[in-house]
Amino acid sequence: MSVILRRQTIDAMLYMILTYPFCSLSNQHAILILNALKDSFDGEDIRVLKQFVVVELDRQLTFEFESHRKTAGMNMGQIIQIALELRNIT
Repeated sequence: MSVILRRQTIDAMLYMILTYPFCSLSNQHAILILNALKDSFDGEDIRVLKQFVVVELDRQLTFEFESHRKTAGMNMGQIIQIALELRNIT
């Protein structure tokens, strides 16, 4: 896979995770694809993923329902998965 295609794929998977927080199927597919690509990540890919994790950990800390009840962010599981894989890679 070329560098440009890999970077576009990573961007698309992160976009899916952010855009469809309630769709566990799209999030699972995004994680599977990122996991399959992890052997070919270069320094720039790692930097982008780390930046995504840092920003989203703060943004996804809580989610408030219309009833004003709060819970952890809808994407917290996927963000933690990415963070744990990054820890293993680096």
